[in-house]
Amino acid sequence: MSLFLYSPVRELEVVSGGASYLRLRALGLPIMAVAMCFDASLRAVGATKYSMVTIVAAALLNIVLDPIMIYGLLGFPRVVFLEPL
Repeated sequence: MSLFLYSPVRELEVVSGGASYLRLRALGLPIMAVAMCFDASLRAVGATKYSMVTIVAAALLNIVLDPIMIYGLLGFPRVVFLEPL
């Protein structure tokens, strides 16, 4: 049997949770593609300073918003599909 066709995970809960996570991640792909094109365009015209500032700002925003969104702080709903199975 081919290595690529073999799946060591047989539990339906784990597979369905992984499929849900993959669908959720796929929603962000178009946004990520646009951001990468924007960043490459800035670097291509020589505006590397603006490129760096936007990347650092996005990373800082990610650091701040991750715990807020995951743990349901500041009135946001808690992400319950990430609970351990």
